[in-house]
Amino acid sequence: MKPYARHTINRVQTPQSTKVPGVKKQVRNSAGGISFKISKLDYMKRFLMLGTEGGTYYVNERKLTIDAAKNVETCINKGGTEIVDLIVEISTQGRASNNDAAIFCLAIAVSCKDAKVRKYALTKIPEVCRIGTHLFTFMAYVKTMRGFGRGLKQGIAKWYTDKHIDSLAYQVLKYQQRDGWEHRDVLRLCHAMPINEEQNKLFSYIVGKRDTVPKVSGYAVGVREIQEGNKNYSKLIYEYNLTREVIPTEALNNKDVWEALLQNMPMTALVRNLGKMASMQLHVPFTKHAENSLNLTISKLTDPIAISRSRIHPIALMNALLVYKQGHGIKGSLKWEPNGKVCDALEEAFYMSFDSIEPTGKNIMLALDVSGSMSWEGIAGLHMNCREASAILAMATMRTEPNTFIAGFTSAGSNGYSDPNTSRGYGRGGISMLPITAKQDLTSVVKSISDLDFGATDCSLPMLYCIKKNIDVDAIVIYTDNETWSGNIHPWQALEKYQDKVGHEVKLVVVGMTATRFSIAKPDAPNMLDVVGFDTNTPAAISNFIR
Repeated sequence: MKPYARHTINRVQTPQSTKVPGVKKQVRNSAGGISFKISKLDYMKRFLMLGTEGGTYYVNERKLTIDAAKNVETCINKGGTEIVDLIVEISTQGRASNNDAAIFCLAIAVSCKDAKVRKYALTKIPEVCRIGTHLFTFMAYVKTMRGFGRGLKQGIAKWYTDKHIDSLAYQVLKYQQRDGWEHRDVLRLCHAMPINEEQNKLFSYIVGKRDTVPKVSGYAVGVREIQEGNKNYSKLIYEYNLTREVIPTEALNNKDVWEALLQNMPMTALVRNLGKMASMQLHVPFTKHAENSLNLTISKLTDPIAISRSRIHPIALMNALLVYKQGHGIKGSLKWEPNGKVCDALEEAFYMSFDSIEPTGKNIMLALDVSGSMSWEGIAGLHMNCREASAILAMATMRTEPNTFIAGFTSAGSNGYSDPNTSRGYGRGGISMLPITAKQDLTSVVKSISDLDFGATDCSLPMLYCIKKNIDVDAIVIYTDNETWSGNIHPWQALEKYQDKVGHEVKLVVVGMTATRFSIAKPDAPNMLDVVGFDTNTPAAISNFIR
């Protein structure tokens, strides 16, 4: 018999560089392989939660941002006010590591063609732009998209006029400028009309008609005291709950000042300033001057209620842990001796910052894409690459689920699998179990994953590995950028083969680690789910789907 079959497409086992006839929504990904195109709404969610800062291994930041912006505009034009509500939800619930993408999307919404949507989006400015720096970022974005008409000016003015005087004074005095904007510029542009005498005094100060801060609130009184020469900074901090931003630079090298600031320091500020406080010797154990500060720092970081209320994102805590533990800053010359208890507290805070997860009791394989494209430093502003971040995210599931194991994969290699029945070597790469345990600390997890070899991407390997090793799991969770291309079988085909062998349904969860429009999950398959990496809801969503 002539081997005609080898010259046609095998619908059961098709190379990842080739589309399978009759299968919908197949697209060529940025690496040249075939993936599935996710919905426009899911693509927008990825952008909102991961952003495009730094781009990806295959696509630069500019192109990725332009594509994402066009998609956001399409979603808003189609979904209207519901899309605006989604922007507000992700922003206010703290599901994203950075609010800039939500602010950018809101700027698109207030610039869209639909008058109803524009009007509705304008009312949401205070909810998405909660602090002064958010407002300045919004101003910078919206300036590039449209003119400042009456409706936009009124929406911006409400950011000022609808606030209680205490909150307003705090915002304008703490957050004074960013992205080329100051409160003076914004007030003059939007022509905000004060609704009471206190606001009038504060507005006059902002636009330059007064030299000193008016005593319109306790915070403002404290700032006024400093302006008038009172250098008893610790006392003023305690009395008026002043923040670091209004304290003169020369005073920020004073240990007493930092002890005072720590008492009521917000969680995000605490995490950002751990290195500075350690450099001021406030984390030295069993010293009279620092013991109280050290204990207070640890108690704040391990307070689940404070973590929840602060809406601090796991990425911020992970960044803080990695930077703090290395003993020096990413930029500048600041150095310190890290305290082990603070490191432990940061790690505990990291796990607390995710939504609560109930264990399923199922057998789960956590498969980490450790290919070359995952080595790109481009995930949500993290000081680590995507492969390291995926390992840390997987730990949130591993710590909860008792029956899990972690494997790392690239492309078929000396220990990889190009076929479920044979093992062929194709150079470096492959798949193997990783010596990572649920009790392992996060920094050692990062080190173990960063030491692995790079290679091409073959997302079918987790399923083929389970077939070859006779492993029976209920679910496979793959953490990847979805740029698969090098395998001889599509991931979803490999899953179908695996299910035929074990004789039961196996769930596949794909955790997208970059803000692209691709996924290896088949859109119409009920046993496959695509989720966003580092959404605070992701571990719980994985658990619920597997259950």
